[in-house]
Amino acid sequence: MAEDSSARAHTSARIACSDVSDIAGALCSLIAVVLLSSCSSILSRPQPDVLRELPVPKAFSQPLEEGIEPPDAWWESFDDEALNDLIARALEGSPSLRQALSRMEIADASRRRSAAALWPSLDGSIGAGRQRQRFDLDDQTFVFTQSSFDLNLAASYEVDLWGRAAALAGAGELWWRASKSDLVAAAISLTAAVAQAWYDLVAARANLSLLDRQLGASALYLELLELRFEEGVATSADVRRQRLQMEQMTAQRALIEGRVEIAGHSLQAILGGPVGPEGPSLPKGASFPELPSTPDVGLPADLLERRPDILAARHRLEAADQQLAAALAARLPSIRLFADGGLRATSLAQLFETPLWNLMASLAVPLFRGGELAAAADEQEASRDEAAWLYVEVLVEALGEVESALVAEASQWSHELRLRKAHESSVALQGELTERFVEGLIDFFQVLAVIETRQSIEQLLLESKRELISSRIRLHRALAGGWVEAG
Repeated sequence: MAEDSSARAHTSARIACSDVSDIAGALCSLIAVVLLSSCSSILSRPQPDVLRELPVPKAFSQPLEEGIEPPDAWWESFDDEALNDLIARALEGSPSLRQALSRMEIADASRRRSAAALWPSLDGSIGAGRQRQRFDLDDQTFVFTQSSFDLNLAASYEVDLWGRAAALAGAGELWWRASKSDLVAAAISLTAAVAQAWYDLVAARANLSLLDRQLGASALYLELLELRFEEGVATSADVRRQRLQMEQMTAQRALIEGRVEIAGHSLQAILGGPVGPEGPSLPKGASFPELPSTPDVGLPADLLERRPDILAARHRLEAADQQLAAALAARLPSIRLFADGGLRATSLAQLFETPLWNLMASLAVPLFRGGELAAAADEQEASRDEAAWLYVEVLVEALGEVESALVAEASQWSHELRLRKAHESSVALQGELTERFVEGLIDFFQVLAVIETRQSIEQLLLESKRELISSRIRLHRALAGGWVEAG
């Protein structure tokens, strides 16, 4: 009976232990499920609502005929060797472009530093020393001198349970991509700025040349008036009126000469050199190129993969999202592994006789930080939302730039066509009135009025051509100039 009781007690004990084990296992499983579910809830933050429906229309509103495919270097379509040379010089020595390149190199170094956290760290040390000790025992003094030699290696590694290190490395990669897109955007903006400054200079020179031609024609009319005055046909008022017009044009010439010099200074500054006679040499020329057909603008959705500023904003949004994920993961437990080993002896001969090593793992759980980690996560979430709105803002501005450039070019073509017709009419009218004046049928005031009208139209035509080129440059810049950067 005692043996039966003992067996039953032993069986009951085993059952009890089994129950305890099952209960402990169930509790561990429950804790693990609760922990994982809580971690899952902590790691999840919804995307901003603004990204659900991006404001991208299906097509541009301005109807255009099918355009040509823009070249990789958009300025080459202008067939202007002077412009090609200026842009090549600017891309080589522009301070603004060098700044963008340095920022990209900084981002690259930061990217590599962030990626280093994915690898274990290993530190080594070597040391040697000599120590002298003294102590007294039974009225006797003992002095010991001892040497020591150390050779140690220490390694540590944080297990990336929740992807925090991977998220930070991904954010670094995305910031680097954004800086690459910034560099391309800076290059496109620089080429457009060079082209605008060059044709500002060409326009100022052309305006000066036009004024000189008009002055020459006015001088011929003055000679004719003086001759007619001597013959008694023209009046002294006609002569004085013509001289007054020439004086006004001569006064205007001084202003245009100043514009030529100022335009040259602006171009020299963009090229990165000093302004003035000691600055970069500028090409000669005072004529505008013949514009080719309008470039193919494609669809609005194409800008999302073409415009470098849009790509940069998108990369920064994705980087902010990765940084938010890292901030959320920082609130969760972390596991860190340590290993160190080395050699220590009192002489070099004994250094390799007694190797020492140590392995350790630690689990760190953030229990109380005064709300620091939660605040850091909220800060990163707000930064992510800001980046989302910035992305939308850049996208809207890019679409608006293309639309505005298309409208400007279309309206400018129509404006120039009407100016040409008006110029043809003024030339014909001037010839007819001049003949009637020579025949003595009308006074010179009527001829002078049409001369002034013709000269005004010629200046408007020059401005129209300049604005047409400016619109084309803005269109190329808005379309990213034919440069397409891969992701």
